Amino acid sequence: MPVDWKICAVDDLRRYPQMKIGILNSRDKLRAVDGFARSAKSSIEKKGRRADSKSVDAIVESERLRKNLKLAEGLVRLIERGLSSLTDEERAVLERFYMSTDVPSMTKLKEEFGYETRSVYRLRDRALMKFTLAMYGVEVS
Repeated sequence: MPVDWKICAVDDLRRYPQMKIGILNSRDKLRAVDGFARSAKSSIEKKGRRADSKSVDAIVESERLRKNLKLAEGLVRLIERGLSSLTDEERAVLERFYMSTDVPSMTKLKEEFGYETRSVYRLRDRALMKFTLAMYGVEVS
């Protein structure tokens, strides 16, 4: 089944604020777990100690956190690349539609942007396309 770029772009924009918070939390958690995991690895590899369940848990958690953090950071960088390509107005319309915790009414959007309903939707659609292309390294003028 083909990928629907709009669904992917909207999903990325909606998750973006939480992803940034999640990255900070994951970094903190990784720092907390990493020391114990390194100690456990060293103890198992160099000292020939038998691995216990807690040591193995720490090693697995550390590696999974590291890999998930790398993936999340990569996606956030892509999203930020896409957002940075937008004009202030384009970014604002995407923020209002997809990234804001409170979605404003169309009346508020029309007032804010000074457009009629159809023009607000056209601005959103154009910004979403430009965001998506820039996110994946396609320059749009």
